[in-house]
Amino acid sequence: MENITTLEEARAYKFGVWAGNQNGQAYNEGKCVDTVWKKFSSYQCVNKNGYGPEKLYCKKHAPVDKNTPTTIWYEVSTRFNYNIVEIKVISETEMQLIDNNGYRLKKRDLHNIRFPSLKLAQDYLISIAKNNITDAEEQISKASEFINSVKS
Repeated sequence: MENITTLEEARAYKFGVWAGNQNGQAYNEGKCVDTVWKKFSSYQCVNKNGYGPEKLYCKKHAPVDKNTPTTIWYEVSTRFNYNIVEIKVISETEMQLIDNNGYRLKKRDLHNIRFPSLKLAQDYLISIAKNNITDAEEQISKASEFINSVKS
């Protein structure tokens, strides 16, 4: 579905149309105009509208204006390889960021940590590398001790 931008488009749109329900549901004014999917069925979002074009969307589903000013954050990924990626952020809360594509990103998740400056991201990456080196040195020392005990 393309983004609905006018009240007339919203009133003409039918939610949840499929082979078993070819008429769908009419737009419920006062609710977000976005389509939400749950497993194999879709329906109109139940959140209160008031954002986006003609205030037809809820805060969660409102399309992001590409002209919104951005700030740069830096994401450190520790999944497979250690790297730093620049992210353009349009909004931030205590726990999450919203990038310029409208994606919500946690500031910290299992494999990624996002920092407001490149220096902080680099310092974090260096600390991880140092910890990994220390861990590797300890493992080598334990392996050497084991090998020496087996030889004697």
